[in-house]
Amino acid sequence: MGMLTELIQRANTSRLSSVTRTVGGYGLGGAGGSTFGQAANAYATSGWLYAIIGRITNGVARVDWQELVPTPKANTRTRSMVAGLARRDTVKVAAQSLSQPVLKAMVASGQMQPATELSPAFKLWSNPNPFYSQHELVEVIQQHLELRGEGWIVVVRDERGVPVELWPVRPDKMTPIPSRDEFVSGYVYKNGNESIPLENDDVIFLRVPSPMDMYRGMGPVQSILYDLDADRYAAQWNRNFFTNGAEPGGIIEASEGLSDAELERLTTQWRSEHQGVNQAHRVAILEKAKWVDRQYTHTDMAFIDGRKWSRDIFLGAFGISGSMIGVSESVNRANAEAGEVMFSRWTVVPRCDRIKMAINSRLQTMFGGSTQGVITYIDPTPEDRQLRALVSTSAYKVGLVTRDEGRTELGLPPAVDGSGDEFFVPQAAGGAIEEPMQMSKALDERWAAPLRAAEREMADAWGDRLREQGEVAVDTLRDLWVDDKSLDADSIIKALLAGVQRA
Repeated sequence: MGMLTELIQRANTSRLSSVTRTVGGYGLGGAGGSTFGQAANAYATSGWLYAIIGRITNGVARVDWQELVPTPKANTRTRSMVAGLARRDTVKVAAQSLSQPVLKAMVASGQMQPATELSPAFKLWSNPNPFYSQHELVEVIQQHLELRGEGWIVVVRDERGVPVELWPVRPDKMTPIPSRDEFVSGYVYKNGNESIPLENDDVIFLRVPSPMDMYRGMGPVQSILYDLDADRYAAQWNRNFFTNGAEPGGIIEASEGLSDAELERLTTQWRSEHQGVNQAHRVAILEKAKWVDRQYTHTDMAFIDGRKWSRDIFLGAFGISGSMIGVSESVNRANAEAGEVMFSRWTVVPRCDRIKMAINSRLQTMFGGSTQGVITYIDPTPEDRQLRALVSTSAYKVGLVTRDEGRTELGLPPAVDGSGDEFFVPQAAGGAIEEPMQMSKALDERWAAPLRAAEREMADAWGDRLREQGEVAVDTLRDLWVDDKSLDADSIIKALLAGVQRA
C-alpha cells in the first residue's frame, strides 16, 4: 500500500503503546483501557451522565428493525445495490448507497418492500445469543460508543464457519493489530493474562472516529473529562458538608488559650455531640470559649449553580435538550415536543445509521450468497402533527385534494355526510358560491381579489398569444404546401418555428 500506509502504521503503532495521560480523577489515553474504565466509573457515579447516556442508549435500543428486499418490479440498479451487500468488492459502496432517505424513496416508489422470508443475517441480528436480546445487545454497544466511542461485537461461528452468536465486549479488552498491507490484520482480546487473537471476520467494529488515533474511537465523554471532575468534586463537597459538618457552623474562640488536654477534651466532646447530620442543631455549651457565628457566603452555595452548569455542559456534549432527561426548567408542551423530535432526528437516527451501516457492510458478508435484502431500522422520529394538519388543511383549501383525502392525511375516517369526494368551494359574501378555488385564495384575503384578476389577465393574454401563433403557423404551412407538395417532417417543424417567431 506504499509509503502512506507505512507512515500511518508507524504513527499509530506508537500511539497504541503510549502512556495514558490522566485528567483529575478520570483519564484520557490512546489505547482506550484507562479511558474506558474511568468513563464507566463516571457513568456509575454521575447522576447527570447516567441520565443522559441512559436516555440515548434506551432510545437507540428500542428502535424496531426490518429487512427490505427488492419487489418484482424493482429495476436493475436496485437489485445490483442489494446484491452488492453479499460481495466484498462492492459491499461498502452498496451499503452507503442504501442510505435511509434512499431506502424510503425506494419503498415509496415500489422498488423495495418488507421481506416475508427473513435472511439468516437478520435472524441472527434479531436473536444475537442465548443471553442477550437484540435490545440488550444494542444498548450495551451504544453504552460503549457513548463512553469510549467504540462498539465491539465478537462473532461466534459453528463448526461449518457460519455465524451463530453475536457478543458485545468491552473496548478496553480489544486491541487492533496494525498491518502494513491491510491496515488492520486482526484483533487481540485480553481476558486477564490471557490474549486471544481474532481474525477480521470475527469482529464487527463500530466507532466514532478519533482525530488522534486512526485505529480507535472517541466518545462524547472524552470531551467533558474536566467538567466531570468538577461535578464530582462538587458532589463530594456537598456530601462532606452533611457528613462532617458540626452545626451550628462557626468558629470557637478561646481568649485565654487552652492547654493540650483541654483542647483534646473540647474537640472530642464537640465531635461526639455535634458532628454529623444526626447531631445537627443541638445546643452547645462552651467553657472558657465563645462561639462566633459563620454566615454562608456566595462561595459556599455556588456549588449548586456549578452543578447545573455542569449538567448543561453534559447535555451540550451529547446534543440533547434538558427536557429529555426530566429537567423541567422553562419547559412547555411546545418546546418539549420539539425537543423530542430533535432528539430522535439528530441523536437517535445518526446512531442507528452507524449500526445499520456496520451490520450491512460486515454481518451480511459473512453469509455470502444468502443475502437478498438490506437490514434497516424504522425511523423513530415522531410525526410533526401540527405541520401535517397545516399542510392537509391548506391543500384542501387551495383545491389540491378532496375533503376525504385531507381527512386521511390527518388519520380521520371518511366524511359521513357523503361529501368526501368534493373539493373545497368557498362561499362569497351573501352566500353565493364563487368560482372554483384557485391558488391565490390560500393567501391573505386582502390579496385575493388582485391576484385573481392578475391570473385571469395572464390566462387571457397567453390564450390570445397561442391563438395568434397557431393562426400564423397554419397560414405559413398553407403557403408552403401550395409551393411544395413534398413537405417532410423537418420542413413542417421549421414552418411552425417560423410562425412562432413571426408572431
